[in-house]
Amino acid sequence: MSLLPEKGIFNFTDLKNLRRLSFVTAIETKMSTDNLASYFGDVDIALLYGFGIKPLPLEGLDSYIFEYGFHEGCDQVRSTLVYLKTDKCPILYSSKFYVLDDYCHVLKEELRGATEKDVVNHYDLHSYLKDRYEFSEELFERAKENLEEIDSLYEKIRETSIGGYELFLLKFYSRYIIDLNERIQLYKNVLNMYSPEFKDANKTHKQKRYEIFATCPGGIIDGINEDLCSKCYEVKPRDGMYAVRGCYKRSKHYLKYGG
Repeated sequence: MSLLPEKGIFNFTDLKNLRRLSFVTAIETKMSTDNLASYFGDVDIALLYGFGIKPLPLEGLDSYIFEYGFHEGCDQVRSTLVYLKTDKCPILYSSKFYVLDDYCHVLKEELRGATEKDVVNHYDLHSYLKDRYEFSEELFERAKENLEEIDSLYEKIRETSIGGYELFLLKFYSRYIIDLNERIQLYKNVLNMYSPEFKDANKTHKQKRYEIFATCPGGIIDGINEDLCSKCYEVKPRDGMYAVRGCYKRSKHYLKYGG
């Protein structure tokens, strides 16, 4: 899957389609190998690959789903749980289990109360997988190397003139590409778009960016971008300036899901 041309202009908002494309992948995986898991937060993705598990993000990002049901909580919790209870999210439906870190205890507790599938704490992930799946050192090391290469490419891209909005879309939505080699190619293609900057002998400084701290920014990134005056920013997923409407964490601005 190569979404970007080797050279030329690209509409970064098209990266949002990666999530929709992953819905097909999720269903196909369930029907074939049935080894899909979905996750939220800071989870050891390489470990999942090492045990032969295909990982995809689990959080709901849409507000239209509110028309099909109601659930208490912030917009992200509401979106995720309504998706879960109505079986309208192929990722949640196709997952064998869910893995979450401790960042949002509300989401974790609500998931546990709404599904019979295992909801695994990231601290317990290794023991959980070890009891149920066969580990491959080769797959684990390969995934680690690929993820490290992706991180390295991201650091190079963030030093270019790419806008903060586009930078976020790349990092957030590329997670929906399960094949890490395809993900690497996506990053290389993006970097190639900005390669003239590296060839410019007069360009000796790195792009300066100011950090924007946002709680669960995936579903509110459009609102964040509209609220900012500069494009030279980098969104960091942690408590701070922005949060999803209804979030229990303290924030300066609370933004609702827009669709």
